[in-house]
Amino acid sequence: MRRESLVSFRTRATLWRDGHLTELPTLSGTDYNAAFDINDDSVIVGQSGDRAVAWIDDQLIDLHACLDRDYFLSEANAVNAKRQVAGRAISADLQHVVVWEFARHGYGDVEVTCSVIHSGSWLLVRDINDHGEIVGMVNWRAFLAEFDEHGEATTHDLNDLISPHSPWLLREAHAVNNRGHIVGTGLPGGFATRGYLLRPVDGTPNSLRSR
Repeated sequence: MRRESLVSFRTRATLWRDGHLTELPTLSGTDYNAAFDINDDSVIVGQSGDRAVAWIDDQLIDLHACLDRDYFLSEANAVNAKRQVAGRAISADLQHVVVWEFARHGYGDVEVTCSVIHSGSWLLVRDINDHGEIVGMVNWRAFLAEFDEHGEATTHDLNDLISPHSPWLLREAHAVNNRGHIVGTGLPGGFATRGYLLRPVDGTPNSLRSR
């Protein structure tokens, strides 16, 4: 359900549930949308027009609304079991990793907060696990973003977390599970792209196996 780029003209987001296909609503003034991820509570995230959105309990939420006016495009790419959403926003000169979170105050009243945690000239956000660890690509290099106990975000180039003697160039991280295992694609000392698996060692994802 995830995409590498912003949605094309007049695509439609749909939900397949209990044998029925349901078209998801769009923001007012737009006639296209796309859904990129869904969690076990059927929280769906994606994009409507040029804005990141979420569908929660049949309610369409404009995630872009909490961003500054400097950001003219956004998309929500992944959602975890804690309803934390990871995506990207685009400003005039940079692209940015964004995390959205929800707080419900009474029936139907959902408060959205967002924070920009990293920026680059080109990036893709691919996944977020239930610990809030986010993976993707920044400037053609795989990244991992994580939060400490105080809620402060740190972003790592995954190439800096593997052995300095490794021939690998890790280009992109596609997914991360709740054990901290990361899969993605890279170049193992040549021009042929290969898949890799990173497993944490002493809390750091620096054990690499190719697939």
